[in-house]
Amino acid sequence: MHGQRVLVTGGAGFIGSNLANRLAEDNDVIVVDDTHLGTPASLSSDVEFVETSILDTDFPADVDVLFHLAGT
Repeated sequence: MHGQRVLVTGGAGFIGSNLANRLAEDNDVIVVDDTHLGTPASLSSDVEFVETSILDTDFPADVDVLFHLAGT
């Protein structure tokens, strides 16, 4: 995948942050996480971080690809 706008929910956790960091090498990556179990410190500076819940209606939706790793 190259040149895509990617949203990773739960992206501040262990699996999500590793996925987001790898994808950010070739893509525009946004991570949404409520930081209940994850931390944005594990994300590279190339990743845009949005602290919010997936239950909120105000999060980035203009993406090409979604990786849903968040729990509720």
